[in-house]
Amino acid sequence: MSKKINHVSNPLTVIAIFAGIAETSGTLILPFLGVSLQWTYIWFLMAFPTILLFIFFYVLWKKPGILYAPSDYNSDEAFLGAIDKRIEIKAANKYVEQEVKKISEKIDEVDERTKKEMEVYALVYNILYLKEGLQQVSQTELNNIIEKVSEWMKERIFELANGARFLNWERNKPIMERTIPIFRALIASDSEKTHFYYGALGFTLKDKQKPEWKEAYKYLTEAIESRGEWNPRFNRTSLLYEVNRGICKINLDKEFNNNKPSTSEVREEIIKDISTLQKSKDVHYFRDNSLCKWMNLNKVKLENLCE
Repeated sequence: MSKKINHVSNPLTVIAIFAGIAETSGTLILPFLGVSLQWTYIWFLMAFPTILLFIFFYVLWKKPGILYAPSDYNSDEAFLGAIDKRIEIKAANKYVEQEVKKISEKIDEVDERTKKEMEVYALVYNILYLKEGLQQVSQTELNNIIEKVSEWMKERIFELANGARFLNWERNKPIMERTIPIFRALIASDSEKTHFYYGALGFTLKDKQKPEWKEAYKYLTEAIESRGEWNPRFNRTSLLYEVNRGICKINLDKEFNNNKPSTSEVREEIIKDISTLQKSKDVHYFRDNSLCKWMNLNKVKLENLCE
């Protein structure tokens, strides 16, 4: 009984037939080769199926779909579905590659930006603590440098400068005064008018070896306006804006500088500022020589002030 032999269409069958013919013909040809070629040919016959096997498994791992003919699928829909799936996988792989590339570029960009921001932070540290630090950049250059850093880095720069101000305002005023260009640069780049920046600059100008009363008064006023009405939610430092502005006002008062009591209008303005300190339970005592002298001249007594 004869059986109809279908034409070969499956890639796996083609590979099997090809490998079988190659090995069979190789065995038949071997006796007819010279002795010197037989060893080379034997190695080829052993290596060929091994290489073919590795190629097969590589294709099976990377693109298994190409090993099957359309007739191997149960239906046309299954075949088309497999093709669509391959296309989807290819598209997905391409998308993943693009996303990985974007992420890599983003990481490189972040790394570069972080490096630049740390260089700015180091520059600020040098300005504060190295003898030659102030000579490195002008105020305009420093403004441009700090303007380009992130808001997060501006906050870190402020913390560094404000720490130097707070630790040195009494015992090492030259170091404290080095914070002035940094606070000015932060203010120049600040679109939201952060009251901490203005307040810190006002404190520093007031506490200089040669105080700049007028400038200090200006920045403390801006800090107060930016902060708004003080309430217990704010920290103690921001409550000191008013009392320090009052001290600036005292030292700008011509009557006080002539050892005379202030006019009633100026007196009320100063009392309004310095009495703000009593709003906080955290402030137990505050003393300033010019403030105490003014209170004695004007016969003013306030709790926790110059007692």
